[in-house]
Amino acid sequence: MMSLILNDEELATISEISDAVLPLQVAVEALCRRDANLITADAVLMFALQKLEEQDTGLSLNLHATFPPVINRDVRQIFASPSRKKIETLILQLIKRCHSDDASQADDDPKDDNDANDETSKPERPKCKKKKKTALHIELDNAIKKALTSKSPPNTDYSDTLQGN
Repeated sequence: MMSLILNDEELATISEISDAVLPLQVAVEALCRRDANLITADAVLMFALQKLEEQDTGLSLNLHATFPPVINRDVRQIFASPSRKKIETLILQLIKRCHSDDASQADDDPKDDNDANDETSKPERPKCKKKKKTALHIELDNAIKKALTSKSPPNTDYSDTLQGN
């Protein structure tokens, strides 16, 4: 029969996992804000990496080591140059979509006010609960503000790490 009581080692492991994912949770929340941009994203990622390194546990250091290769892979995918054929295909798809949108808008009857009152036509946006800001949230907000108010561009150079991976 398995014991439902956790020993000290299991509690320490759970605490280490919780501590390691907290900077990642705060980072994801910051990246999902409406006002997030490339500068804030850079500040958020650097903040998360710094916090993982500061924890100096096996899990946090493992997460810290895993972060840059994943980021670099995604950066390469974002900034990869598509082939000429791919560009032509995308342009044709956009043109077709624009024409189909024009046709569907012409079919709509603007005089029909019943659609405006129909609750099923506009799904209700889920309301998010405001979370209480922790010290980590406040520290990240300050790092983002500092990055946004800095007169010089962020000194993050991905070129070295991109060439290595």
